[in-house]
Amino acid sequence: MFSTYKQEVVGSKGVVASNHPLASLAGVEMLTSGGNAVDAAIATIFALSVVEPMMVGITGAGFINYYNSRDKSSITIDNYCTAPIKATEDMFTPISDKWPDYMETKNHQNRYGYLSVGVPAALQAWAHIEEKYGLLGIEKVISPAIRFSKEGFRVSDYLSGIVENNKDILSSYPSSKSIFLGNGVALKTGDTLANPDYAKTLEEIAKNGVSTLTEGKLGNSIERDMKSNKGIVSLDDLDQYKIKYREPVRGTYRGYEIVGVGPVSSGATHIIQALNIIEGFDVKEMQFGSVEYIHLIAETLKLVFADRFKYMGDPDFVKVPVEGLISKEYGQHCRQKIDLSKSS
Repeated sequence: MFSTYKQEVVGSKGVVASNHPLASLAGVEMLTSGGNAVDAAIATIFALSVVEPMMVGITGAGFINYYNSRDKSSITIDNYCTAPIKATEDMFTPISDKWPDYMETKNHQNRYGYLSVGVPAALQAWAHIEEKYGLLGIEKVISPAIRFSKEGFRVSDYLSGIVENNKDILSSYPSSKSIFLGNGVALKTGDTLANPDYAKTLEEIAKNGVSTLTEGKLGNSIERDMKSNKGIVSLDDLDQYKIKYREPVRGTYRGYEIVGVGPVSSGATHIIQALNIIEGFDVKEMQFGSVEYIHLIAETLKLVFADRFKYMGDPDFVKVPVEGLISKEYGQHCRQKIDLSKSS
């Protein structure tokens, strides 16, 4: 759907890498203003919420993996979304319990529309880590995003492609229709997109911080919109949500230490599991992209995803056997199930 262009970048003071040059520029702006890596990261992600809104948003969710080189400490933060208080186990109607539709529901209500919305978590995490580990403060790091929203930016191939492919969904909601489908026509590469309403929201955050979401203008606007459209996210949800510090998951691969976010995230646990399996094979000899190499990766991922579906979950509700999954012994056990001469 889109192509990428990559070039070598060299810096003597620091480097900011992101999906969009304006977002990276926002991060660099913080570094040149005396900020640290956290300031740069938070400025970058706020800017991404403007220039790549299909990927990043203040009402989204995620995880934070933070390493402090001074004391060599790692922290991981769970800021994933949760189900609203009013959510029930039967609020969606499944259409199948078999592949490929086992995650689909009637009218796609778990994907699109107001019932599909989880409790926002991104803004709380961004503001928290900036306040605790940054140097410049929320008002400074959010300023490039406000500027891009007000002045506008050039629409990328990526954004225009996403808009074109999702015209039907975007046209279902007045706000997204007016922003991305002006006069009924999808944004094109090279168009200038400004979002003054979002700039006002960001200015409100710069002034009042997270409180605008949990008890202020932004939160009240969300609740009103939800009630008007049969959604169930409430101001109580926004106020009661709390980010959580989780114990990092640690492993090794050929002498390198790997540190990542544990459950609720499945990422680090199963990445380490996969690497433990692959570690027993001579992947260098196979050569990257060869048939044998691709076969090994495919067979490894079959095993890993089977365990992901069987064991992974929210540690507040289920016991996830992380230590077992990431052990070298279990990696060896899984490795014995792989036949390099045929598919399982």
